[in-house]
Amino acid sequence: MLVKCIYYAREKAEIMELMEQVYKLCNEWEENISLESDNIPVRLLDKTLEVFAAVRKQPAELQETVTDCFHEIALKCNPVLKVWLYSVLISVTHRVSIMEELLEYIISESEFLPEVKYFLYQQTAFKIFQTNYFDNENTRYLRWKLLEQIVALYKEKTKHLLKYIPYEQRNTSMVFVIAEQVLSEYHAPTKIAFEKCKFLIEKMQKKVLLISTEEILSLAGRIPYFYTREKTKDDFLRVHQFREWKGIKIPYFQCDDNMPNIDDLCAILTMIQNTKPEFVLSIGAGNSILANLIDEIVPVLTYGTTSEIQETMTSCQTLARKLETNDFQLLDKAGADKKTIIEIKPKTVIDAQKSFVTRQQIGLPEDKFIIAIVGNRLESEADEKFMHMLEDALDEEMFVAVIGRSLFDPFENYMQKKPGMRNKIKNLGYSDQLLSWLERCDLYVNPYRRGGGLSAIYALYQGVPVVSLAYGDVFRNVGEEFCTESYDAMAGLIKKYKNDKEFYQKMSVFSKERAKTLTENEEDFKSIIEEFLKRTNDKVKSETL
Repeated sequence: MLVKCIYYAREKAEIMELMEQVYKLCNEWEENISLESDNIPVRLLDKTLEVFAAVRKQPAELQETVTDCFHEIALKCNPVLKVWLYSVLISVTHRVSIMEELLEYIISESEFLPEVKYFLYQQTAFKIFQTNYFDNENTRYLRWKLLEQIVALYKEKTKHLLKYIPYEQRNTSMVFVIAEQVLSEYHAPTKIAFEKCKFLIEKMQKKVLLISTEEILSLAGRIPYFYTREKTKDDFLRVHQFREWKGIKIPYFQCDDNMPNIDDLCAILTMIQNTKPEFVLSIGAGNSILANLIDEIVPVLTYGTTSEIQETMTSCQTLARKLETNDFQLLDKAGADKKTIIEIKPKTVIDAQKSFVTRQQIGLPEDKFIIAIVGNRLESEADEKFMHMLEDALDEEMFVAVIGRSLFDPFENYMQKKPGMRNKIKNLGYSDQLLSWLERCDLYVNPYRRGGGLSAIYALYQGVPVVSLAYGDVFRNVGEEFCTESYDAMAGLIKKYKNDKEFYQKMSVFSKERAKTLTENEEDFKSIIEEFLKRTNDKVKSETL
C-alpha cells in the first residue's frame, strides 16, 4: 500500500510539473504572438514539441486541457503559425472539431497559394485516413470543398487548354492511365494500375500510357507543418520508359516531384489535346489535380482503391459497394450527382502462389494457433485499445505474427507495462510473399482502420478466416459474417475460432468460397468501362439537347 501511495504521489508531482511547463509555455507564446512567423524563436517551437511529446503520454483529460490552452493561442496566430499549431494539436487530441476548424480555415484563407492549399489538403487527408476518429461526414464534406476550391484555382490558370473533345473526335484506340504514385507490384494501388493497363492492352486492344503524377503527399507548396508526411520515393523508376507486368510492356512516364506545377500540368494537358485519348482512367483516391483538369477535356473514370466515396470532380468514380444513406447525404451536400457513382463489387486479381514456406522458415512456432496482423501503417492503426483486446484474447497456445514494415509503437509502449506479452508476438517484417506467409497462419485479425482490404482477401483465399470490426475496407470486402461489433466481442470471437474446431473448419471453407466471389474476371472490368462510356456519352448528349 505504501509503495502504491508513493507511486501515485510521484505521478501527481510529474503531472503538476508538466502543467507548470505548459502554462509557462503558453505565456511565452502570448508574448511572441504578434511577431512574424519567421521571428518566432526556434527554441520556442522546439520547446512546444517537447512539451506536447510529454503530453501525449498523459491521460486524455490532461491532453484535452492542454489542447484548450493552445487552441486559444492558435486562433490569434498569423496564417503559417496557425496551421503549424493546429497540426500539433491534431497529433494530440481526438477532438474532431479541431480538424474541422483547420479544414475550414484552409478553405477560407485567401493568402495561401493553390499549391499550399494542396499540400495541406494532402497532409490532412492522410491524417484522417490513418486516424479514423477524424473521419466523419463533415470532414469528408470539408475535404471535398477544399479540393473543389483547389481544382477551380488550377482550372483558372490552365483554362486556355481545357477545351472539351467530343467523342467522335477522340482516338478510340488510345487510353491514358494515371496514378498519383507508382511503386512496386506489392503496393496495392500500383498492382491495380498494372492489371488495368494489361487488360486494356490485351483484352480491349488499346494503346496505353501509364503516368505517375507524383501528386500523393505533394510537398510543392510546403509550409511548416508538424509531422509532415512524405511519400515513398523510387527514383530508379524515373528513368524507365516502360513498366513490365506479366509479359506486357506498359509505356510509362513519371512526373517530377514538384507536381502539381503549372508548367508540367500544361505540358500534359497539351499532350492530351494532341493525342485525344478515348478516356482517362485514374487509379486511386481521385484527388489528383491533373485528373480533375483532364476531365474538362476528356472524361475521366476514377477507379477507387478503397470502399469509400472519393472527393473528386471527375465524370465518374467506382464504389465497391452499394450506396448508403450517408453517401446520398454527402453527395447532396457536396453538390455531386449520384449518377457519377458506378457501384461495383469489390474484386481483385489474385496471382498464383509463387513460393511455399514453413513456419520454421519464417520463425513461427509449430505448435501455436497463429494470429496474423498485416499492415504497413500499424503504428497508427493498432492503438492501445487493440493491444488490450489482444491481451484479453491470447492464451498460452496462441501466438501473434505481425507482417508489415515496422512493429507498431503501441506494441512497444504496451510491452513496457505488460512484458509477458513480448513472448507472444513477433514482427516478421515486410513480405513480398504474403500469400505463402498467410498460409501458415490460422486467423487474420484486423484493427479498427480503413485500409487492409487486399491482404484480408489473400487470407480468405488461403482459407484463413478474418476477424474485423464493421468498418473500413476489410469489412466491405469480407462481409458481415467475419465481423463483430466491438473489441470486447472480437476477443471472444478469437477465442471461439481457436477453441471450437467445428466452427473454425466451417468458416475456413466459407473463407475460400467468399474469396472466389472477390476474384475479378475479364467481364467485370469491361462492363465497368462500358457503363462509364455510356454514362459520359449520355451526359454529353443531354447537355447538347
